[in-house]
Amino acid sequence: MSTLTFMELITENRLLLLTALIVTWISFKLSQLLLIYLKYTVGVWCFSKRKTLRQAGEWAVVTGASSGIGQAYAEELAKEGLNVMLISNDEKQLSSVADQITNTYNVQTRIVVADFTKNDVYEIIRPAVDQLSTIACLVNNVGMVLPFELFAGEVHSPNEESIKNIIHCNILSTVIMTSIILPKMLTQKGPNPGIINIASYTALKVAPYLTIYPSTKAFIIQFSRCLAAEKYRKNVIVQTLYPLFVSTNLTGLRKATYFTPSAKVYAKSALDMFGVEQQTTGYFPHELKAFVYNLMPTSLWNDTYDIIRPAIDQLSTIACLVNNVGMGLPLELFTGEIGSPNQASIQNIIRCNILSTVMMTSIILPKMLTQKGSNPGIINIASYSALRTTPYLTVYSSTKAFIIQFCKCLAAEKYKKNVIIQILCPLTIYTSMTKHEKPSYFNPSAKLFVHSALNMYGVVQQTTGYILHEYKAYLFDLLPTSLWILLTYARVNARKKYV
Repeated sequence: MSTLTFMELITENRLLLLTALIVTWISFKLSQLLLIYLKYTVGVWCFSKRKTLRQAGEWAVVTGASSGIGQAYAEELAKEGLNVMLISNDEKQLSSVADQITNTYNVQTRIVVADFTKNDVYEIIRPAVDQLSTIACLVNNVGMVLPFELFAGEVHSPNEESIKNIIHCNILSTVIMTSIILPKMLTQKGPNPGIINIASYTALKVAPYLTIYPSTKAFIIQFSRCLAAEKYRKNVIVQTLYPLFVSTNLTGLRKATYFTPSAKVYAKSALDMFGVEQQTTGYFPHELKAFVYNLMPTSLWNDTYDIIRPAIDQLSTIACLVNNVGMGLPLELFTGEIGSPNQASIQNIIRCNILSTVMMTSIILPKMLTQKGSNPGIINIASYSALRTTPYLTVYSSTKAFIIQFCKCLAAEKYKKNVIIQILCPLTIYTSMTKHEKPSYFNPSAKLFVHSALNMYGVVQQTTGYILHEYKAYLFDLLPTSLWILLTYARVNARKKYV
């Protein structure tokens, strides 16, 4: 009787209930807007570490410093009394920027001419950095974008060289510059040196036709999160910026507006946010735009290979590509407490985990699209570690974050086609890569996992592929990030005998 009465009350007052739900939702969103405003006002006033950077060290290192956001950051850091090392591939422009900063702010400058698309660039950078007394700040800003690319060649299929260049410039530069400078920072006395990594808001949304670029930036975001978790007991601040459009050469937007600021306006605001928030757009109007965009459904936002390519060309038709090849590093900690990855190992894991997926897709997808028949597929193997902050697996989980974003954007490019793009994000599977784990229901054999995962082909775009992994992931998703990090540390301590 009481249940019936309750249901009658709901029925009679459904309009009132709906109104209450709408008001609650609007109130919640307005409170989020208020919180954003407070971060950029009260938060900056109370928590910004911008003014303490000079106490952290004498030098700032800025990559991509010859123009745009990099140049603007160099000027803002010089305002704080920091000497600046500027790194870029344009010697003439670098010299001009260095002279301007020296004359305007009365600080020292040094330039390093370096092309980040080349492998040997760090042989030039490393000795130059070693000559600096102390380093207060590293700004990993250098980056490049490809022309609009569509992997079927309808707009512009990226070739092997351009794919390698963007991965070297956008990903490898950030990881290796961090591995060079962070250990030096940790030997210094003084408060809060910082590493500022420039990502992009495109890494947080599905961005077709920019598939590779936002995927590289997804790597940067995950890398920064994991690095910050590795260093949470240290005093190094790791900040990720994911701006929307800024008026720079890279975006091709010449006219600055309130929502598309000049690099100078953006860098001033972003540096004010240093120490306030670990991950931010860095600019209040960008926060407002991101807030609106986040309300929208995704549908509205819409040399080894020289050997492989001829072998692929000999195949009649291709039903499925499984991008599975991958490698991990030994438990890595960028201070060297366990095993700092060296330059060669960093390059190897990025080539193996990232470049292989992009190149194999660029070789096979155009062939798939010329075929008749239904639903060929590309299955890319990522990892659940890319969905959480996972210290000690910093580089590995970041490569898998790249894969997830790459798949999402690729699927959006091909949404009118019949190619199925699937992402698998498994937890631990008993393989040679995870030999420290014992096989069990939750750690299945590779054979058992693949049987289950292939059954999920066409069912859902992103999945763990194994029902017990789904349950495990569901439970893990309930854990706050801080507890997840502590759990990761506990697992690492248990695994040290295998290191």
